Amino acid sequence: MIHTDNKCTDEAKAFVYLLHFDRPIGNPNNKRAQAQHYIGWCVNLRKRLFQHYTGKGAKITQYLFENKIGWSVARVWYFENYKKARDFERVLKRRKYARRICRFC
Repeated sequence: MIHTDNKCTDEAKAFVYLLHFDRPIGNPNNKRAQAQHYIGWCVNLRKRLFQHYTGKGAKITQYLFENKIGWSVARVWYFENYKKARDFERVLKRRKYARRICRFC
């Protein structure tokens, strides 16, 4: 089986990516209530980044689009199947690694 459109199967190749925002968003009075990164995973990287760029991706990138806040791709990891990519994404999110692995921070 392979990936078709946005659907995943056991053999779908996948990516994990880290976006870095041009400026932090959230509550400026509370560093813990601010975000400057987004970590996601996908099987079609080009399509997913285009969704983020046009404000049709995750809610946080919709906010960036609506408020004209730029972002850059800081890191990309490739995986042989989507389960490994999804597990790696969860580890990064759980451990709050974004700032440590961002090449712009």
